[in-house]
Amino acid sequence: MELLKDSRKKEWFWIENSLIDNLDLSTYEKMIYIVLVRHLDDESTCFPKKSTIAKEAGCSEATVKRTINSLEEKKLIKRVFRKDKKTGINTSNLYYVASSKLGAHTEPRFTQNPGGAHTEPRGGSDRPANNTHINNTQLTNNIYSPAEQKEGKTNDKVIHKRIIDYLNEKVDKSFKSTTKKTRDLINARLKEGFVEEDFYKVIDNKVHTWLEDDKMNVYLRPETIFGNKFESYLNEVPRMAKNGNESVKQNKEVSKNKFANFEQTFTQYSNKELDEIIKKSQKAKFEK
Repeated sequence: MELLKDSRKKEWFWIENSLIDNLDLSTYEKMIYIVLVRHLDDESTCFPKKSTIAKEAGCSEATVKRTINSLEEKKLIKRVFRKDKKTGINTSNLYYVASSKLGAHTEPRFTQNPGGAHTEPRGGSDRPANNTHINNTQLTNNIYSPAEQKEGKTNDKVIHKRIIDYLNEKVDKSFKSTTKKTRDLINARLKEGFVEEDFYKVIDNKVHTWLEDDKMNVYLRPETIFGNKFESYLNEVPRMAKNGNESVKQNKEVSKNKFANFEQTFTQYSNKELDEIIKKSQKAKFEK
């Protein structure tokens, strides 16, 4: 197969045009691939720590983990787990980086030592050689042509519309995908490494939990479900009861006596939602 070689002769390195032209790769997939290329040795291997990749790509380690998995599925890299010979403790992964010219249907041949996990790399580095420094913002701005940047914005608009159309269908509302706040929230989650399918899952999870809850269904809106608790909502596992939605049933029971089980209420609602419940409860008490 065609592997990439270390091309860092001065304070710069090669990036193939095919990487930039690949519309199947997300921004983070391209950035993290670039970071790995930056660390390559002459054998197309490197072993930067996840924290190093995250710092240089300008993202979280969780995003690095998701993106590395995605790049491996697309056969652009191969990850090999390594252990320290003396302690047996896992160290940073060893990465083989394939040419971005390879398609998803091309099976690359990565060469590695037989006998399981690597213990010592034959090359590569956790730090780039030749004192190569890259400004992430400048790199991001420079690798895309004006036409590609315009195309990216068009693609974003399509994604925004699909997501909001799906939400409107589920909650029978008429939210607009062109609202700045809504666009900013969706873009912020995409920049964190989430994908379009994650938005559909979050919508499904919260519709399942909140739609039939009179107090909570008002929060089925972009500013709530696409906000800072997005990842928590994504990882929720709604439970179904024999006679319907168990989560909805629990919500109704809690609403009868909001302080009967404070722990359940606390974990089920956000701080803002709890404040609203408390205010309504106090108001009702004084009105009596």
